[in-house]
Amino acid sequence: MSRTRRGITLFALCLSTLLFQSACRSPQDATPEPQEDSVSLLDQKLLEVIEQEERLEAAAAVPGADTRDIQRLFHAVAREYEGLIARNPQHIESKLLYGKLLSRYGDREGARLQFLIAAQIDPDIAVIHQQLSKYYAEEEDYTRALAYALNAVRIEPDTAAYHFGLGQLLLAFRDEFLAGGVFTREQLDNEMLRSFSSASSLEPDSLPLQFRYGEAYYDLEDPNWEIALARWNDLAARDDLSLLQQDAVRVHQARCLSELGRYPEAETLLNQVQSPSIYSPPDISPAPANPPN
Repeated sequence: MSRTRRGITLFALCLSTLLFQSACRSPQDATPEPQEDSVSLLDQKLLEVIEQEERLEAAAAVPGADTRDIQRLFHAVAREYEGLIARNPQHIESKLLYGKLLSRYGDREGARLQFLIAAQIDPDIAVIHQQLSKYYAEEEDYTRALAYALNAVRIEPDTAAYHFGLGQLLLAFRDEFLAGGVFTREQLDNEMLRSFSSASSLEPDSLPLQFRYGEAYYDLEDPNWEIALARWNDLAARDDLSLLQQDAVRVHQARCLSELGRYPEAETLLNQVQSPSIYSPPDISPAPANPPN
């Protein structure tokens, strides 16, 4: 896989965190004992740090923001997190939030350390494994990335984001997994398709997940075009699609029909597309005659 293609795919992997996951998931099963005077005091202090971080993010988003001011604000927030963690070393949510802050502002090793410590405190929190999978994927350490992605799915099998991330990871490093003998092509295709299918089933109202599952058939070595067409037909029957999305589904249906040799049906669907950004019919008009000399 070329570095350009991998970069695009990894961007999609990272973007999935923004699309399908909140900024930080509170660990439901973790029961750390905070060392502040009370839980309410700890929670209040964490909220204050989060508000300070939000002001940092707002300042950083201003076009032409002064880099020195942003660095000053970042270090102030970082010191607050460090103080909070020093007083409450077992508080996992603080470590997760601090790790994400460090990752966004370039301290990747510091972020990894926070996530690893959190995993040692409680290894059964899926979001920690998801963050470590993302880190190792960006480092192109695909075996560790896979292990953590599988852990996240195992711990929280009902969370669509973790299945989606696993599917994206399998696709991003498909060549490496095959070359290393981690999967056969059939195994990898099955796992990748199952991941996107699970994500779409867990969040049936999420159109991005529904479209990605349909598109996953194109990534298979030997797609079943009948099943792929049925998938797009199901999407076409939804009543919550925008006009642009309806046109996109028609193009996907037409592709499957073409692969099945059903060209007249494919052409009929393409003729219904009205969005030039989705599909523009080829220009088949004759070339102009050469002017006489």
